[in-house]
Amino acid sequence: MYPYIEQDIKNGKLFLDNLHQKQSATKGINDIPLLKQRYAKERHYAKVINFSIAYGKTAQGLAEDCQVSINEARALMDAWYECRPEVRKWQRNSMVKAIETGQCYTMLGRPRSLFDFAYAGGVGRYRYHNDNDDDDDDDGSDDGNYDSDDDNYDSDDDNSDGNDSYRNSNRNSHNNSDNHPEQLFKQFGNKIIHTKFVKFIKNETLQKDVALLWKKFRRDNIRDFANVNHNFLLSSRQLSQKMRQAINTPIQGSAADIVVKAMLNVWNDKEILNCGYQLILQIHDEIILEGPQEHAEHVKAIVIKNMENIWLGMDDSIRFSVDAKVVDYWSEFK
Repeated sequence: MYPYIEQDIKNGKLFLDNLHQKQSATKGINDIPLLKQRYAKERHYAKVINFSIAYGKTAQGLAEDCQVSINEARALMDAWYECRPEVRKWQRNSMVKAIETGQCYTMLGRPRSLFDFAYAGGVGRYRYHNDNDDDDDDDGSDDGNYDSDDDNYDSDDDNSDGNDSYRNSNRNSHNNSDNHPEQLFKQFGNKIIHTKFVKFIKNETLQKDVALLWKKFRRDNIRDFANVNHNFLLSSRQLSQKMRQAINTPIQGSAADIVVKAMLNVWNDKEILNCGYQLILQIHDEIILEGPQEHAEHVKAIVIKNMENIWLGMDDSIRFSVDAKVVDYWSEFK
């Protein structure tokens, strides 16, 4: 997106983050700014695009966020995928796996059931209905709006899916599609149609939208659906939502796994406790500790170590960038 930023990094005039700065052997590193300090605006737009890809945002939604035309937004997304073809491949594989099994998982194996239409309490979450998909967009520009029994989903809301994934994953772990495959099959018609559709999407190109492929599949195989219960049959709009969840949950859910693991590392560190510090608050990917001023810098270094390498000896190759400050009030950290 920004060749001049890439050039600054290559020339040693800019650090990506604090971890990059620490690993550098460049002299006078304290005089070299971080990316977020010099290019705050560009960094913001880059983050918007990254999160848009993760949350399944459309080109229209991205255009509104970045204040560019829809064509420019679509070009940005195409360029992003062109540089990262492995992401599109991972997304398609995740969607296919979700359709095959009815579930997706975080990096630590927490499941989310995507195709349950009845909870243990007997209250249906989604209103399934006879839908011929005539209200779906032929160009794939699904706006993400979907009416459900207990919330209104909108894919262009960056916070729409994350908390929802954890309200559902644990309480449905005993009532998931693996244990009740008939729930999964009914939403695709029956087991035979479900298997046929999985084979169909595996043979299609990665660029094609899975929800629109479902729409095409239903039209091309209309005779197969003659004797199925259409009350439970997925519309392409409903499948589109589930596919966004299938790629979003492993991202947001794994981020939550990482934060929880970091918190446990800090919580279980006896040296931090012996210095009189306690973990008092967690906000998204931030944690706040409170304790005596005289041990502040020492404890800060321990906390950074616990959060940079959350696996603590299990895998030292994966490290995370951590910002930490000693302040009197949380507002001073911002």
